[in-house]
Amino acid sequence: MSSLSQALTKAKEVLTATATQFHSLLHHLTATPSLTKTKQLHAHTITSGTHSRYVSSNLAKLYALCSHLQYARKLFDEMPDRKPFLYNALIRMYVNNGLPREAMHVFAEMVASGTCRPDRYTYPAVVKACSELSVVGAGVVVHGKIVVGGFRLEMFVMNGLLAMYMGFGERDMARRVFDAMQERCVVSWNTMISGYFRNGCPREALSVFGRMMNEGVVPDRATLVSLLPVIGSLKSKVLGRRVHALVEEKGLGKNLALSNALVDMYIKCGGMNEARVVFENMAERDVVTWTTMINGYILSGEQRGALALCWMMQCEGVKPNSVTIASLLSACGSLCLLEQGKCLHGWTIRQKLESDVIVVTALIDMYSKSNSLNQSFQVFVKTSRKRTVPWNSIISGCIHNSLARAAIELFKQMLVEAVKPNEATLNCLLPAYSILVDLHQTMNIHGYLVRSGFLSCIEVATGLIDAYSKGGSLEYAYKTFNGISEKDRDIVLWSVIIAGYGTHGHGKTALSLFYQMVQSGVRPNEVTFTSVLHACSHAGLVKEGLELFRFMLNDQKSIPNADHYTCIVDLLGRAGRLVEAYELIRTMSSQPNHAIWGAILGACVIHDNVELGEVAAKWLFELDPENTGNYVLMAKIYAAAGRWKDSENVVAERGGAREGGEGGGFSRVENLVGLGVAAFTRGALEPDDVGAGVEDHVEVFGGRADADADAGEVLAVALGEAGDDGGAKPGGGWAGSGAVVGEGGEGVEAEGVTAEKQPNNTTRHTLEKPKKKPYSRSDRVTELLLPLDLGGSRVGHRDLEAAAVVVTAVLHGAFERETTSCEGQVVLGGGWGEEEGVEGRGERRRVWWSRAAEERERERRRVKKLMIQNGFGIALWVKLSSQYLGLIHVSTC
Repeated sequence: MSSLSQALTKAKEVLTATATQFHSLLHHLTATPSLTKTKQLHAHTITSGTHSRYVSSNLAKLYALCSHLQYARKLFDEMPDRKPFLYNALIRMYVNNGLPREAMHVFAEMVASGTCRPDRYTYPAVVKACSELSVVGAGVVVHGKIVVGGFRLEMFVMNGLLAMYMGFGERDMARRVFDAMQERCVVSWNTMISGYFRNGCPREALSVFGRMMNEGVVPDRATLVSLLPVIGSLKSKVLGRRVHALVEEKGLGKNLALSNALVDMYIKCGGMNEARVVFENMAERDVVTWTTMINGYILSGEQRGALALCWMMQCEGVKPNSVTIASLLSACGSLCLLEQGKCLHGWTIRQKLESDVIVVTALIDMYSKSNSLNQSFQVFVKTSRKRTVPWNSIISGCIHNSLARAAIELFKQMLVEAVKPNEATLNCLLPAYSILVDLHQTMNIHGYLVRSGFLSCIEVATGLIDAYSKGGSLEYAYKTFNGISEKDRDIVLWSVIIAGYGTHGHGKTALSLFYQMVQSGVRPNEVTFTSVLHACSHAGLVKEGLELFRFMLNDQKSIPNADHYTCIVDLLGRAGRLVEAYELIRTMSSQPNHAIWGAILGACVIHDNVELGEVAAKWLFELDPENTGNYVLMAKIYAAAGRWKDSENVVAERGGAREGGEGGGFSRVENLVGLGVAAFTRGALEPDDVGAGVEDHVEVFGGRADADADAGEVLAVALGEAGDDGGAKPGGGWAGSGAVVGEGGEGVEAEGVTAEKQPNNTTRHTLEKPKKKPYSRSDRVTELLLPLDLGGSRVGHRDLEAAAVVVTAVLHGAFERETTSCEGQVVLGGGWGEEEGVEGRGERRRVWWSRAAEERERERRRVKKLMIQNGFGIALWVKLSSQYLGLIHVSTC
């Protein structure tokens, strides 16, 4: 018996030692989960025969901690009786692995079992699952079970409820839970601060922080990291500096996350200098730090500084991520640095980031802004066509390149391919309808917005109102505006409707809407004041405009900018109060810009004020030397005063300045176009007064004009009507489309024009002092053409000739836009013949405007091939190529 007793004792000691070792190993693996060691332990329990229910339940818990869903679930299902800790482990496993629905199923099994009641460790994971599912009803039910189960005093559980309700956007419910808590920790306060900020309530978040400090709760690092974005959104640099001082006081300045938050806060508050100081004093910088600084430089308009940081970043061995690349591509797009953008594109391909949606969107945007839409399409067609964001980007790119119809066609294609648009899609698309000014198209998209429910979005409604306003339908614009509740109307919406009425000359209505906005409690911003002052200026509401300006200064305490001064100067100038306008300019604290002096010069043209016009012109020639219109306006003022020599000298001075600069000087034709327009305006030349008889060849629409052609020659060709002999006949009508004014034709001198033969066998025409004539159609044409920079180096002879012909056509009433079956075509009255050098057959022809024909043809072929290869179809290509390639059809249809 003694030997048997000794054997039993020894066996008992072995089993006790094995159980102790198992408990020790179990405790170790629970603290530091290891899937490999858990599998080894599992195998050992099987081979050693120590496998039991207790061992199985603990192994299931270990597998759950290691996120091995299959083994954990298998052991869980094999357990006949399950303990609460096993349910809790499985619920946490599912939540941590992004499977909240499965977690809720396990919780339902736990409640239905009747033997295991949820405890304080169960509910935090269940509440998180409800939050991730975004099911408010389920969250409320769980909240009820927490209250019934007596866990509302458990701070950890209540913090989970706070986070859940803030995630649902239920701020009031979160506040009730917070106020009902008998005990709060710093996590509770942090949850409320970050929750309010994520729900767009930064002031409430700041109020919670103030209450936290008043109750003596010491903020931790997480509190300050949550608070700094709040301050950044409020743009309160003063408060930001106080928090920065608090960070230094607590010795948290070396924390990387907190330093990054400080840099971001200063950037959003407009304090790039402070951000740079924090950045330079950081002992450690990660990719977030560098990306934040790059974005800061871009926001402050220093794109080149942002690109320079990229090189410094790589020197420190920090590898850019997709967000960094997107920011750098944005900088390249803003500066139109196509080559640098291509380099970044190549880098993204090598780093296998080209499929990242952020990078794809940035690439499309960069190429679009760099006027390389063809490459934007190449990037677009290689990405997934089922994602909304790339579609938004390519539509926006078409809008940026003024391809409104192409943007609309892409939107239609997007719907055909079953890609679901979002609010951003419509915000990108609606400017296309503002560009097209097509009421029928705008009404179509309006119907879609109503059916799809997007019209409830204030940004989308604002875009629709802008499209109606620019399309001339103020009635529909106001109906849409009136359909938005007063509490939802923001400053942007008010500004758009006010600008719409002001643009169409309804100054009093615009002014009435402005005061309605003020009474509703919406504070006007700089754009709103500019819109309403512009409305007063164009409606001649001098008294009202000045009162509004005083209201802006005294009541709103706003500091007027250059646009506001421009409106007031224009208002006074139109009313003939030039001295007051000039005195206002002299009282400005900053230097007046070219727009302000331009308003003065325009008023001097209307009221024939030579002295003040000379002052304004002097400043304009210095501030805006490349603007030809200023020289033409000054020439008009001199011409009106009979100072013809000074008028010629102004144009000659401009030509000499250009010859000495990079852009080269005026060509003779460019000089004469300006003088010719001035002559028309003052009545020195009328269409019926000019005949043929010039000696140099000038071909209308043919693309040729001798550089030495003078004003009489250009205007005779533009205004004459070609006869069978190739000569130009006086009288309203067109020069034949293929006609060249022949030599030896009979000339008819215009009234007020003196002809003088020159030694080089050309004729010099001198414009005499014109007779005063009433405002005519030619005056209107001149007003429309004067803003164009006809003297720019980008404008060629063909453009100038086309501009001259269009002016003449309007003078004759022969040029008008019609809605025909030929989209985008210009219909001209008058006959056409065959024309050499212009593509097309018979009555239908195409005129290339800005680029060389060969380059356009290559672009057209590339776009066609690319679009057809990727399933866009011929119809869309025709419409897109017609706009992207700048093709203008001239036809009699």
